[in-house]
Amino acid sequence: MKREFVGNRHWVVLTKNEKIGDRTSQLFSIAQANVRVFVLASTNLSGDAIALTFVNSLPKMTKFAINNYPPFIAKVYQSGRVIAWRNNTELLRRIEL
Repeated sequence: MKREFVGNRHWVVLTKNEKIGDRTSQLFSIAQANVRVFVLASTNLSGDAIALTFVNSLPKMTKFAINNYPPFIAKVYQSGRVIAWRNNTELLRRIEL
């Protein structure tokens, strides 16, 4: 699936790969596709716990996605907390280096 497909459909990306926010090539892909990325910040969780964390955080993730322009990367914690990690300005600045 092409990354632009995700951005064009206004879908979000869910991942547990925290390194995504530090890799220039991945930041470039996120910016180019104009996607909203939510990264699981809690580590060592079972598959069920990961799914439950994302499901329980869905209302806050939805609100965050509505109130923040893409592209962005936000962190999602097991507690349900959702915080900005790389907003669109910072993300675009990082790939211009």
